[in-house]
Amino acid sequence: MTTDLDKVVKYVKNTVFSELTNDIVDKTKLCILDIICSAAMGQFSKSNEIVKNTILDEFSLNNKLLLDKNMATIWFSDFKTYTPLAVFINSTASTALDIDDGFDPDMGHAGGMVIPAVLTACEANNFSTKKAIAAIVVGYDVALAASDFLLRYGEKRFPFNCGSGTHGAIGVTTALANLFDLDTNLISESLRISQAFMPFNNSYGGPDRTGHGSVERGAMTKESMNFGALSGYLSFILAKEGYTGVTSFMEYDNIGTKFISIINTHVGIKNAYIKFYASCRWSHFPIEAILKIRKKYKFKLDEINKIVIYSFWSATRLNNMNPISIESIQYSIPYCIALILKYGELNWPEIKLTFINNPEIKSIAEKIYIEADDRFNLKNQPGRGCEVKVILNNGNILGEIVTSIKGDINYQLSYKDIKLKFINNCKSFIKKEKIMNIAELVKNFENIKISDLTKLLRLNI
Repeated sequence: MTTDLDKVVKYVKNTVFSELTNDIVDKTKLCILDIICSAAMGQFSKSNEIVKNTILDEFSLNNKLLLDKNMATIWFSDFKTYTPLAVFINSTASTALDIDDGFDPDMGHAGGMVIPAVLTACEANNFSTKKAIAAIVVGYDVALAASDFLLRYGEKRFPFNCGSGTHGAIGVTTALANLFDLDTNLISESLRISQAFMPFNNSYGGPDRTGHGSVERGAMTKESMNFGALSGYLSFILAKEGYTGVTSFMEYDNIGTKFISIINTHVGIKNAYIKFYASCRWSHFPIEAILKIRKKYKFKLDEINKIVIYSFWSATRLNNMNPISIESIQYSIPYCIALILKYGELNWPEIKLTFINNPEIKSIAEKIYIEADDRFNLKNQPGRGCEVKVILNNGNILGEIVTSIKGDINYQLSYKDIKLKFINNCKSFIKKEKIMNIAELVKNFENIKISDLTKLLRLNI
């Protein structure tokens, strides 16, 4: 009897570059460039500095660029390290600022785990870039399908919310299983191990969702994604050596036709959205709305009496009025809006940190209220869109409704758009010429050697 696990394993085993359509290949390359941009920005985050420096110190790798076999580049540094450690560090950088891609509809993230894992393993083992593209597609698709199932599963079976690191571990291990062309038995076992290892991080608190989970607390990094990448890598590598895992949910529960449909139609990679602001995507709707209102009416900050945001229920949880870190600000709509209004910018850690010493930021944030509005709720999805009303001291009300934002499924971006995102956010510390060279290599990714790209991802080259 063919099980759902058998169907997933068959998909992982049989997905090859030659059978991918041009639009899937192009979207995959777009996601690769976007994650490299995210990692370039995230290298300056406190979480990445802690992870990188700790690993370099603990493993005595802080004195030279290591060139041993099976080592891989720590992106935007002068160092190499052992492959699983490089996966962990590169995933940390890619996800630290919460400007990495995600699934549309909102079902978590994959790129910040899958792409660093695949590119790092590809470099260490000198695999072809065509194999890398196929592996990334597998990782996105399986991660989305697992997310769709596990989020339901978490709500019904467990007293916690599964975060992106949970389904990401499954996506990473299947991506690597495809990259290394594991046999079917080992693919099955790597999936079982990844379920045993995948991090559950209480994204939104305890059983009643009122506790302080990773989102409210501002845990490093969001939703344990770096640990999801590491867990996925270890699951794959241990399966090769004969390690065994738990019974997969694909074996004892019917995962349904939707799961299989997602992986067979490549919806995971097709519908990946791109982010332009370093914060939770649910905050992007009010950010876009407030920027439109400010541009249209040019009101001053001292004219604001209050700002009311009407949005879907899930977005109302992003109402942290006492953020303690950059990470917790990423999940605070009032503080994101306050920073955007004050600086017109949100993407740099030093800007986010100004809330500590700038009472004006707190004063603006305290004028912002979020209310749930059924207009923006969606069935079986968190929701989409918002209405923002700025009430001025003179009684005037300035409003804007936003239901689509650039980078989502209804507003797909071009390769040029991602290149401009890279340049605009990184030109102060990476020469524009180098960014252009990285972008050109990724655009022709299937025709280059992985070493051509990873050389450019070192700090001083």
